[in-house]
Amino acid sequence: MTANLFSREPAYEEAEFVGRTAILRWVEKRLSSTSPQNINLAGEPRIGRTSTLHQVYARRLGLPPSTKGLYVWMPATELPVRTSQTFWKEMLSRLESKLPTDLVGPAVESTADAGETFDRLIERLEQLIEDHGYERIIYFIDDFDVLLPGIGVHDLDWLRSMVTRFRNQVAFVIASTDTLWYLTKDLQERSISPFHNVFSSRRLGLLTREEAVDLIQLSAKTSEHPSINIQHIEFLIREAGRHPDLLRIASEHFIDTLMVYGDSLTGESLYDAVRTDFRYDGHVHWLYEQLFARRTAAEQHALLDLAQGIRSGDTLLLNHLELHVGLIRRVDGDYFPFSDSFRAWLSQQVESTGTIPDTSAQIVPPPPSSVPTLYFDPGKRQVHIGDRVPMRLTKLEYRIVNYMIARVGQVCTHEDLLQHIWGGNRNKAVVEKAMNRLRSRLEPDVAIPQYIVSVRGQGYMLQNSEVIGNQDQ
Repeated sequence: MTANLFSREPAYEEAEFVGRTAILRWVEKRLSSTSPQNINLAGEPRIGRTSTLHQVYARRLGLPPSTKGLYVWMPATELPVRTSQTFWKEMLSRLESKLPTDLVGPAVESTADAGETFDRLIERLEQLIEDHGYERIIYFIDDFDVLLPGIGVHDLDWLRSMVTRFRNQVAFVIASTDTLWYLTKDLQERSISPFHNVFSSRRLGLLTREEAVDLIQLSAKTSEHPSINIQHIEFLIREAGRHPDLLRIASEHFIDTLMVYGDSLTGESLYDAVRTDFRYDGHVHWLYEQLFARRTAAEQHALLDLAQGIRSGDTLLLNHLELHVGLIRRVDGDYFPFSDSFRAWLSQQVESTGTIPDTSAQIVPPPPSSVPTLYFDPGKRQVHIGDRVPMRLTKLEYRIVNYMIARVGQVCTHEDLLQHIWGGNRNKAVVEKAMNRLRSRLEPDVAIPQYIVSVRGQGYMLQNSEVIGNQDQ
């Protein structure tokens, strides 16, 4: 199978996956122990969490030879509605889907509540372990963050009880943008034995230099364009850093430029052409905005100062940005933004605002006259855009649009959205993920939003939208 190195989706195929050797070995060692350990892989957006998680799942790492086991893949974003009831039904149905036909149990009743489905899942695990000899059952849950608005402390307690009861057979490998301790601390601040306590955590950071070189070389080999030399590789690593997603995009632009211009562009002329394409790539802009917005005010100030050659912030903060977040690198004791393009992006923020951008900076949408109006029909839970087929919203999407359309042209802050849509006590990342998913359905080009625009440092604003019929308040 030909590796699709230029895909902007996670690297599901082994031929597309590069590096993370230390992480994979770390996970394998823990899953293969007498009692498999629960693992939490945390990392920033697009750093490779899903790709790494899926490689552990697909390669069945940690399953000792001749051991009878089940590896169950469960991406949280595929749940149409993320509630306690649907979560446990999905846990059970995903398990059943991995079994031989003769072992598949009866489907859970549609009226069953979360507690009934959990009890049924425990019964099935007991049957598989005691009656059918399964020695390892590992659940892989991707994007765990998106589940938290719909589940509660009791669900986390049930998950903990599962791995405690079947400590020698059942474990979880969970991927999330932040550690489970951070994500669930508000839910479980009064718990005696919080869910996160049974997990070993590992953060995914930037690739090693060797892994970055391997990724670029594999990209060149896949494209059948061998003209990338050591100078080109050095340029790409400086420009995109050792961030896997950005390296793929930079390599794509580099190879496209070589194919278009051939030998007519060389040296700095070639690099300038690639820089222009890469730094104006909408996905690159989106990712830098996401990475920056997730930082605290102190971290943002430190990043903006580093872009100007000024070292600020204490050593602990800078070490966190380097080792845990991967947004800066250290060379001979000095700190720098992790890539030339990120440093340039940070410098643009300072030049455009004179300080941390915190009010109205956003991608400018096309002129209103060229944008079809988004019509929201609350009665049918649909949106109509131009001549596109009417789109039915999920319950969460409906609540978001219903709230924002009553405030068209006004900023809906992260705090307001959390309070009114999720009931508060949630992380801002929940809002960002939900908005990204909604944008992917509504926007013709997510890099240039026409309907849901970001207001940096504050939240989101809905525009070019109207209500059809009566709106729920």
